[in-house]
Amino acid sequence: MEIESNGTKRISSAFFLIIAILVTITMSGLNRIETVEARFDTVVNTHNVEIEIVHKILKIARERSLLLQNMLLTHDAFEWNEQQMKMSLYNDHYYALRKELLTFELDGKEQLLLTKQQQQTTKTGIIQSDISLLLANEEYEKAQILFFKQMLPNQAIAMDYMEQFGAQQHKHILQEQKATRNQIGYYKELMWFLLCLGVIVSILIAIGVIYWLKQEIQRRNQIESELEERVKSRTEKLSHIATHDTLTGLPNRTLFNEQLVQAIKESHRYSNFTALFFMDLDGFKQINDQYGH
Repeated sequence: MEIESNGTKRISSAFFLIIAILVTITMSGLNRIETVEARFDTVVNTHNVEIEIVHKILKIARERSLLLQNMLLTHDAFEWNEQQMKMSLYNDHYYALRKELLTFELDGKEQLLLTKQQQQTTKTGIIQSDISLLLANEEYEKAQILFFKQMLPNQAIAMDYMEQFGAQQHKHILQEQKATRNQIGYYKELMWFLLCLGVIVSILIAIGVIYWLKQEIQRRNQIESELEERVKSRTEKLSHIATHDTLTGLPNRTLFNEQLVQAIKESHRYSNFTALFFMDLDGFKQINDQYGH
């Protein structure tokens, strides 16, 4: 028993060590790859949000240009006021988007592009105010000249800054994608190396265990041949003791219960009846008290 216990411990320890090595290597590599992928997703999602905001700002700029152009064509005061209200809403939406864009972490070039874009947008806003004032004074020709010669070129410059900002975000995504691909490749190579190392160590451990097992088997074969006779004899005695009364040698309650359960099962299986006869002996309590149940 002691030899068996020691053998079991050694084998268990060896296999647990092998499993621990392989699991540790695999989990470490997967964790590294998962971390890199999570970082990549975060960075890409951030840049995609920034690109989406840039597209919205460019769309607002185009909508404002079209709206101001419509204002040049209409001479209806009511319609002109309605378009002025739309222009105000566009401006509010633009400033909200720009404020959201500034909450992101930006590098020096991106901040410079946004600063130039804001300066250009401010200049364009002043020109738009001048155009609105000319339209209010019904100086339509001057307003058109100002719109086509100054406002549109200045707005195109502001939009170009925003397009450069968006291109910068695309560039960041491509750089992050390349860096992530390189990191994942590195970790995969590292995982393969460590797995090969783990397999080699596991093989060495397995060889040691096999060698030890061969020696133990030879010892056990000798011991088992002696134990079999003892076990057989003891098993027969224990089996008889477990199912028979020590005083009378008759079948005891344990054997009775087993046979009763078996009889009931057979009765159910073959749709037969099982009868149980109970007999009470007067004065038997004295025997139980004197000799035991």
